[in-house]
Amino acid sequence: MAWGAEGNDSLLMGKLLDAILTAIERQLEHQLPGGKFWNPSPELQSAAALCECNNISWERQFAVMKSYQYKAPAMRMTRIEGKQLFKANKCKKAY
Repeated sequence: MAWGAEGNDSLLMGKLLDAILTAIERQLEHQLPGGKFWNPSPELQSAAALCECNNISWERQFAVMKSYQYKAPAMRMTRIEGKQLFKANKCKKAY
């Protein structure tokens, strides 16, 4: 049987999209209308003002970590973390 010959592809797509929608609604229930964060108080807004609005900086940190792991697979994570901190803070070489 060829893929999609009996409409299996549309059935599968429908089930996948339904599962995705269910997961998104569950994860965002507090942000959707009626949720506790839908109309945040001024205190909550000021507390959240300095929060990151995306994960780009963390993605960069993971990319640097992956680079170190590729270059030196035996390097311990504490060493990698130290190197990342020193590089991010533009410290002189401490070793």
